[in-house]
Amino acid sequence: MSFGYAGQILWVDLTQAVLRVEPTDRYEEWIGGRGLGSFLLCRHLGQGDISSGNELIVVAAGPLVATGLPSGTRTAVVGRNRLSGGISYSNVGGDFASRLKMAGFDAVIIHGISQTPVYILLENRTARLVDASSLKGCKVSELRERLCTTYPSAPP
Repeated sequence: MSFGYAGQILWVDLTQAVLRVEPTDRYEEWIGGRGLGSFLLCRHLGQGDISSGNELIVVAAGPLVATGLPSGTRTAVVGRNRLSGGISYSNVGGDFASRLKMAGFDAVIIHGISQTPVYILLENRTARLVDASSLKGCKVSELRERLCTTYPSAPP
C-alpha cells in the first residue's frame, strides 16, 4: 500500500445486505477521489439497468485526504448520469473523506435497494449494515443527537 491510501475499498450490495472488501493497491494509478471513483464506476457500468434503481454510487477519497495539504479534504461522489448514461460527479468539502480514511477505506461503492432503512457503519477497518428503522423521519439535528448517543466515542 502506498502513502496516502487506507488500503481498502468497500462494496455494498444493499439488496442482498452483503459487504465485500478488496485491496486498493490495484487501483492506485487512478489518482484522486474523482479518478478512482470514475474508474470503479466505468469498470462496472454494465451492472444494473439505469432505470431500475440499481446503478452504482461511488464515494471516494483521494491520496491527499488527511495529509494536511491544502484542499486535501475533498470527497468525490461519482454516479451514472440518468439523462446521458455517462458519468456524473460532484465533490464536497468537510471532514467526511478524512473520516472515511481514518476508518480504513479509500472508497465505498453502493448499489441495490434495501428493503428496510439501514446505514453503513465504518470503524476500525470494518464495516457493517445497521438497522435504521428507529431513525426514520428524524430531523437532521435529532438524527445527529441519536447517533452521537449511540456512538459516544465518535468525533462530533
